Amino acid sequence: MVGGGFDNLRNVPMAAVLNTTFLQCRTSPDRLYLISDQVEVTPVKRSQLDRSANFYEHFEDYFKSKAESINLEAGLSYQSVGISGSFSTQHQEMKNKFFKEKSSLLHTSLSYHAYTVISQPGTGLHPTFKARLFAINDAISKNLTRMAHYLAQITITDFGTHVITQADVGATISQEDFVDLKANFSQTSSLNELKAAASASFLNIFKLASISAGITVNQTAKEQFSSSLRHSQIRTQGGPDVNRLLSAASGNNFSQATLLVDDLVSLDRSGVPLFTVIIGENLVELPQSNVQQIRYLIKNATEEYYLRNTRRGCMDPSAENFDFQANFNDGSCDQQYNNYTFGGIFQTCEALQVANSPFRPSAGERCNGLTQVNGATGSFSCPENYEPVNLFEVVHQFPDRHELYCTKNCRDCWVFGTCCKNSCIDIIHQDRVVLKAYLCNATTAEQIPAGQGYLFGGLYAKDQTNPFTGSPGCPGHFQSNHFGLDLTVCLSRDYQLDKRNSIKFSGFFSCQTPSVLARCPKGYSQHLATVVENCEVYYCVRPEAFTNYNMPKAVRPPYDDTSALISSETGSVIYIYLDNKRLSKFPVRDALLEIASMEKSSSYMRDSVLMSQPTSMTEEEALHEWANNLNISAIAKEALSVSTTSRSPEYEYSSKHGTLPIVALVIGGSVALITAILIAVILIRKRNTPVPYGEMS
Repeated sequence: MVGGGFDNLRNVPMAAVLNTTFLQCRTSPDRLYLISDQVEVTPVKRSQLDRSANFYEHFEDYFKSKAESINLEAGLSYQSVGISGSFSTQHQEMKNKFFKEKSSLLHTSLSYHAYTVISQPGTGLHPTFKARLFAINDAISKNLTRMAHYLAQITITDFGTHVITQADVGATISQEDFVDLKANFSQTSSLNELKAAASASFLNIFKLASISAGITVNQTAKEQFSSSLRHSQIRTQGGPDVNRLLSAASGNNFSQATLLVDDLVSLDRSGVPLFTVIIGENLVELPQSNVQQIRYLIKNATEEYYLRNTRRGCMDPSAENFDFQANFNDGSCDQQYNNYTFGGIFQTCEALQVANSPFRPSAGERCNGLTQVNGATGSFSCPENYEPVNLFEVVHQFPDRHELYCTKNCRDCWVFGTCCKNSCIDIIHQDRVVLKAYLCNATTAEQIPAGQGYLFGGLYAKDQTNPFTGSPGCPGHFQSNHFGLDLTVCLSRDYQLDKRNSIKFSGFFSCQTPSVLARCPKGYSQHLATVVENCEVYYCVRPEAFTNYNMPKAVRPPYDDTSALISSETGSVIYIYLDNKRLSKFPVRDALLEIASMEKSSSYMRDSVLMSQPTSMTEEEALHEWANNLNISAIAKEALSVSTTSRSPEYEYSSKHGTLPIVALVIGGSVALITAILIAVILIRKRNTPVPYGEMS
């Protein structure tokens, strides 16, 4: 409860953040509950009953009234208050009923506030949460920036965005009556009577006759309430045990059973952002500079979670361009808009060389699937009357690529066998490419002829759906265009067949777009398309494009490609092994420079051209040449000289009868040699022994 993590977008409790112990055997002041050593509990014991139902004409009114305190005090620099709690189950369920049934809400409740629980200042961190912070620190210390960023993201997944520091606990029972939005509530007396009728209905359900008797409701109000009712439901939090209610329902003590409180739950929570508890006092084992870096990473990961789940648009249900999925009002409800002509997109990809390498890069095949030509020109260019505008330029690093080369070097040894050594060279490539994405915007000086330009049919990322179709694909005859790393943009120039599926669209902008242009034109709302190497890319559409009533799901971290984070290397390297024992490690950069130096001084350099410019040889070919010229034996001797305790790898004895260890060969040979010597000695002595005279013939 208090001290636990909390996902402020989904209103879901998460793993413990603050430490919790029960060593002092403390209880609540009324001695009814055992409490932890790190909290203070104040009894409240207050009940509240709505004798007249609360009326909410629009969903936003209800949401602001019923939001938890932690949703209203987000405490982040990002505009998070507007979207806090918008992905909770109750929020989405209530929003659906408001809009799908075109209704307003009459809400009546009976609540019991039992205690207020507050976390004590100075409470330490939970060991599990602390271990995660140490893991981030370890990545920072090893200069594994991408891994540290990834660990910060999964920290938000596991521990949430906030820490609960205070909670009101108790129980509540409420009735939610959805009434026709078009019902005539023009007269104040009529609305008040309807609210009273809803409250009386709630009290009668629980057979609280003594309370409902004080509420006067005429028959006309009851009939109006009944005729306008679209949906009604009872919601409980804590309160009486289910078995008690079931057993009491068959008897006459149902009202008493309803008012009993067997289970207490959190009714309202307050808290602080997760990153605020990452301070030196809680992490005395770490340098203060590292603590600040960890805090910064967690804060960034929290804000990225909010950013990726912000749905901008018009939130006024009465506006023509109302956006049902929006959770952030961008002020676009009453804006007029102009049509926009879009000339398509294209994207280039260029492999990067290893630092200071004079050879051509070997990562060219990494660009397969990352380039995109403009369909109107068939090349990396814009059609007539359009000009290219750079959207972003980023460097992308791929997961490690391994090249393993092994050789077996054998020589004759002993009498009957062959001694062999296995040597391997493992080259770890950290390939990088530069991605450049361009838009084709209409030139302001030219009048674009009618029927030119592209229609926009939505977009979708890998494993996600097109928000305008509800499926992972393009509508109609729209063509798929690759954009960024894993984004697909649906474009078409077939006005006859695809006009009905097109979305009013006004282009893209990104984190690299100049600030004066980093916004949507008047009448359009911005939506996050993708994030490429920590650079957000937005697209602009008319708010009414989101006409479906399907609630979006929260996009939870991590957002980074985990396959690219497995490596513990900070650059491309070469490992050298002899009989599965690692001898040495070389940076690829040094190997390439060594080959370049060899080629400079070699006699076959054409026209004495220096290697200051890239040769026709690729980096991969140069590394193969370096490996072929490598003296493994010299490296092995150097490695052995470093450690006097190290012994050279065993040789192998090979013959047509199999392979025997050297020790067995030595022992067997020694036994055979000794036996042969003994036999020879006996024979020699026997030959030289004189014969007694008596025995001579």
